[in-house]
Amino acid sequence: MDEFKTEGRRMAASLVIFIITATAAIVLLISAAVSWIADMIGSMAAAAAVTGGFFALLALIVYAVGVRQSIEYLHRRAETVYEVAETVRKGYCYASNMVKTFLNDLLK
Repeated sequence: MDEFKTEGRRMAASLVIFIITATAAIVLLISAAVSWIADMIGSMAAAAAVTGGFFALLALIVYAVGVRQSIEYLHRRAETVYEVAETVRKGYCYASNMVKTFLNDLLK
């Protein structure tokens, strides 16, 4: 049992270290791109705007291609869960009213 805990911790630590180093690499890559573009056009603000616009466009493409379908799927699932919960609530109210009516008739 302890072996599974140790292996799980090792895997979690590896995943955390991977995420930290990947994030650092992306931040450094974006910083280098902004510096390079700023050297080419002579304005750090314009370089940051160009780089930000590029990544905003990239995020829009990723959203349109993959994320939107996942969000729509989750939305449909949430609607189904809501419908089931509403049906259960109505059934509970109906059963509760029936028991209450039965007990009122019994106690009269």
